[in-house]
Amino acid sequence: MPEDVTSRVYLANKKFYDDLNGRAELRDVDARVSAAVILLSGCQDNQTSMDGAFNGAFTGQLKVTWNGGAYARCYDDFIADIKAGLNNPLQSPGVFRIGANDAGFNAERPFLVTPD
Repeated sequence: MPEDVTSRVYLANKKFYDDLNGRAELRDVDARVSAAVILLSGCQDNQTSMDGAFNGAFTGQLKVTWNGGAYARCYDDFIADIKAGLNNPLQSPGVFRIGANDAGFNAERPFLVTPD
């Protein structure tokens, strides 16, 4: 979202956002979330994701690396292989974890769906 839009929305709703920010139940979400979430990002906060021919550069390289589901290593290896494939020092993909630290989930193949 453009910074001017963010600022305008915040200032127009300042009391609402400030009240949310002060609510104790919204602090330290990681300590209360029992789910494990892995976020793959195309770049770091101080970078811009580059464009590609049909997708963004990150998404295009992710699709090549994932190879229709044939990729068989863990998320950390996956993001490292995507980064290597991008071969662009101006764009550093990342992997971020939110919630429960689940070693089994972290070690799974990316996007693996298993029945309960």
